[in-house]
Amino acid sequence: MTYGYKRIITMIDTSKIRKYTNEHEEYAIKWFNDHGFDGRVTHQWTTETAFEVEKNGVKDNFRITSTNMYPEKCNIKEYMEQFNKSFEMKCDIVKMKEELAQRKDGFIRR
Repeated sequence: MTYGYKRIITMIDTSKIRKYTNEHEEYAIKWFNDHGFDGRVTHQWTTETAFEVEKNGVKDNFRITSTNMYPEKCNIKEYMEQFNKSFEMKCDIVKMKEELAQRKDGFIRR
């Protein structure tokens, strides 16, 4: 029973992960799930993992470099917060483009 509201389940599909994940990959997956992103892991290489993520109809790509040798060189919390700021700006740009396209006298130059 939903009691008058729709429950939205978001999740990052990890079926493409073929080997173990490191702490930073696990943190990124949890962070995306906790922040309402849908998406998937598109590739997992030895040195890098690639994600496709989506939220509120806006899609983006995200890559995280493997830091198994020097984990102290990457603060994953700050890295994810920087991604969040970047994603919010991208959402604002998409929204502004949509608003401009809806105007009768608006146009987009390329």
